[in-house]
Amino acid sequence: MDGFHLYRAQLDMMDDPKLAHRRRGAHWTFDGQGFVDLIERIVREPGETMLAPTFDHAEKDPRPDDIAVRPEHCMVILEGLYLQLKSLSPWSKLPELVDEAWWIESRDLDAVKERLVVRYLEAGMTESREKAIFRIDDSDRLNGTFILQNRISDPDYIIYN
Repeated sequence: MDGFHLYRAQLDMMDDPKLAHRRRGAHWTFDGQGFVDLIERIVREPGETMLAPTFDHAEKDPRPDDIAVRPEHCMVILEGLYLQLKSLSPWSKLPELVDEAWWIESRDLDAVKERLVVRYLEAGMTESREKAIFRIDDSDRLNGTFILQNRISDPDYIIYN
């Protein structure tokens, strides 16, 4: 799903570009319709090769057509925070397009925060531990709270880690 982040230039054109950049990762900073459209095409046209974008952390933008989903692929795994939004279009269309929905939930939020700090530092997404913690508290925590309050209540599987 990360390949469907809006480009920085698109965030620049929003009403509050500073907020859009700061909150990048919120559901409204993704091309949700583009994501859903691709999944619909994969499901409805299984004999066609589909190209999907990835996200390049060095460039800080999506990289178009970087993943090929080919007819011989027997499984496509989708991963992302908003795949189970229950009432917000276009995300709410996804449950009808997938065979199974899995939810991974961590009960140790301190461990999650520490994993995010390490990820941000190792990927060069932030320069310091303090900035990583600010980003987590200012954006990631809000996104996590939002999905917890608005996700479907009955995924096929729940994994607690």
